[in-house]
Amino acid sequence: MEKFLTKINYSLGIEETRHDINVNSRILIVTGGNGCGKTSLLNQINSKIKTLCVEKKHSQISDIQRDIKYWEEQLNSFPRGNAQHQNAKNQLKYQRESLNSLEKGVTLEFKDINEISALLDEKKAIFNYFQADRKATILESIGATKVSLQEKLDKNYAYNNMNLGNEFENHLVNLKTRQSFAKTFDNNESLYESMETWFINLEKSISFLMEDESFKLIFDPDKFKFHLQQDSKPPYTFQTLSSGYSSIFNILSELIMMTEANHISPSDLQGIVLIDEIDAHLHVSLQRKILPFLTRTYPRIQFIVTTHSPFVIGSLDNAIIYDLSSQQEFSDLSNYSYETIIEGLLGVPVVSISLEKDTKRLSALLVEENVDNAAITELVEKLSPHQENLDDESAVFLLKARRVLREDKETK
Repeated sequence: MEKFLTKINYSLGIEETRHDINVNSRILIVTGGNGCGKTSLLNQINSKIKTLCVEKKHSQISDIQRDIKYWEEQLNSFPRGNAQHQNAKNQLKYQRESLNSLEKGVTLEFKDINEISALLDEKKAIFNYFQADRKATILESIGATKVSLQEKLDKNYAYNNMNLGNEFENHLVNLKTRQSFAKTFDNNESLYESMETWFINLEKSISFLMEDESFKLIFDPDKFKFHLQQDSKPPYTFQTLSSGYSSIFNILSELIMMTEANHISPSDLQGIVLIDEIDAHLHVSLQRKILPFLTRTYPRIQFIVTTHSPFVIGSLDNAIIYDLSSQQEFSDLSNYSYETIIEGLLGVPVVSISLEKDTKRLSALLVEENVDNAAITELVEKLSPHQENLDDESAVFLLKARRVLREDKETK
């Protein structure tokens, strides 16, 4: 289990008080109410990792501190009004400003910052940031072509803007073509079988995320492209994924391509991955699965994610959960019900969740062509005692439902 980042120190907005997050696990889940600053914190962590580990400015801090000490001594060595005194004063100001620019905002502590920096340089570790508005942009295959993964790695490896995932389908087509050649031309049964195992494992992973054992990854040799097939749906492509699965494949395709480019297994891929709103666009059952799937598939990656989903928060027993709203840290919430997490940690009364669900159902019933008065009556009776807790829109639906029932009664 890899843990590169060990502590995060931050302040909220313009407040001067700073807070520590002790990252005593390779998985950190940051939660809190809307507007508490989850995305802002992740943006700052991303920026600081790039500054320290990618641009190698962590080594500058000790150099600047040494220079500050030197110029302080010089300042005290010469009288005011002296040219050397003024020069020392100017240099001291410059060095202090440089140090402040490196240390302002969030500060990070690493187990070994030189080690993670070296691993990034040597292309033995990754650093990536998946933002909340992510979606897969997998290019449609136009045939077997040479995908220059190494060229992309050489140019942008350490930075989180590689987009290797764009080449996912092209890479699959190339692998399938190479597999065919291994059997037909090279008579290399061993290579053929190893590649077949790779495709089977990929299919199993996607099937797990699709929550459908009937899922198949079908290669079309005439069009040199792949179709995704499920018993309950017509065949579709990587370019027509739903918003939820597009969000997942944006992450998954990138990580898969990183392992392929480095010729290593997922279990050997290491580094730091940031994911904002990991639950974005995912239905409940998938919110429970996504983080366990990623951490199990990539056991050497340190994941730092944000979420407001109780299902994500309770999905692991070995994660650190940090509530940004209350500055509290928790370790294992996997045995708690989602209702307890919602009300106890997120501070949202369970009744409000139930009211929202009933209001949505009521609004749907009111627009149906054949009005179900019995169902509407049941919901009106259920919502009426909580009328004062309803927002304006929900209150309007309740009033409309009462009018529908009244008009129905008058016509009888």
